[in-house]
Amino acid sequence: MHRTLSKYVVEISDKGTLPIVNTPPMRFLERTPKMLAKKRTRRTPRSLKFDGSIRILSDILRVRKFSIVALQEVGWIGAEEIQAYTRIGCKIYQSRGENRRLGTAFIVLGEMRDRVIGWTPLTDRMCVLRVKGRFFNISIINVHSPHSGSEDDDKDAFYEQLNWTYNSCPKHDVKVVIGDFNAQVGQEEEFRPVIGKFSAHVRTN
Repeated sequence: MHRTLSKYVVEISDKGTLPIVNTPPMRFLERTPKMLAKKRTRRTPRSLKFDGSIRILSDILRVRKFSIVALQEVGWIGAEEIQAYTRIGCKIYQSRGENRRLGTAFIVLGEMRDRVIGWTPLTDRMCVLRVKGRFFNISIINVHSPHSGSEDDDKDAFYEQLNWTYNSCPKHDVKVVIGDFNAQVGQEEEFRPVIGKFSAHVRTN
């Protein structure tokens, strides 16, 4: 069974309209050569830490005409914070951690690469990309929230950092907060019109 990687996408209109935020699930169907060699193995990469992942991902995004994509749990470490891939027409901005478990990043494709005017890597769970618009600039905050089972101190520190980051963005920028909040929708009665009776979780976190 293929693992679904959620890609949070911000499309910025050249006409200066408000940004369109989509959150389409994307199935990472491509496999590495090593995986293809193992015919009996049906596993999909947990993250983007395998050879050729950037090329494969950029090809998928280009077909879908995405320009800026926020990524979580990329699992990269030791690489530069900003990496340009001129041959495949994309640029990576990453906020990495001390291990390969977490890490947030942006991949910027095509002409949108020339409109990036700011980049702030904060932690392995948070980073900010600032993009020049026609009538206004846009600050995109990419986050990966601790799950409900995490320590209270970790969760408090994360949301304090998010609040500080949001308030630190330029006053006149449009601010977009996107990413993986590890949200769970439970089986409470008020959510039945949306999710029905078939939520995998008993309670909303």
